[in-house]
Amino acid sequence: PGPEAGYAACQDASPRAVQQGNIGAGTGATVGKALGSSRLCKGGLGSSSITLANGLVVAALAVVNAFGNITDPATGQVIAGVRNLDESGCFCGFLDAVSLMVEGPRPEFTNTNTTLGVVATNGRLSKVDVTKVAQMAHDGLARTIRPVHTGIDGDVVFALSCGDVESNVDIVGVLAADMLAQAVLNAVRAANDAYGIPCAAHCVT
Repeated sequence: PGPEAGYAACQDASPRAVQQGNIGAGTGATVGKALGSSRLCKGGLGSSSITLANGLVVAALAVVNAFGNITDPATGQVIAGVRNLDESGCFCGFLDAVSLMVEGPRPEFTNTNTTLGVVATNGRLSKVDVTKVAQMAHDGLARTIRPVHTGIDGDVVFALSCGDVESNVDIVGVLAADMLAQAVLNAVRAANDAYGIPCAAHCVT
């Protein structure tokens, strides 16, 4: 994609709910790549937002194409990643991506991993504040992706302020991390549910 694609996306913007899963920038995205393409799960595009009583909105959009596994921080459960398959091809849970990195050969797909995040608020923030929000939002990636921020991942978070609601940078930053974590989970769940790849224990053929 180039400038023309960005311009077309702005022209197509609407108040409709963002489609999530293996769509748009999330098309072809995958996660859990330590053992190659036969064991990975789908990644994708996800979004999440929150509106406070004072009208402050904090929203996040994530494109999840990570080397590592995806974990729900609320439960500690891996929901997508390196699939453990038995001899008959049945799904037996997920393998730990970090252990595979430490114990195994050089990871595959070394140039095809990235998680892209955008967090936005209608709160009034300075340029310095917005930078802080982007930094804090990375916590959302760290809560959900393991490993993250590696040399074989191109992880990045952008932040923007486009409103005039009275706001506090720390509140916006904390919520940005929460929303980005939820956007990662939404992306992966929507993608794998649509394609029948297990985020729960059932047989894969």
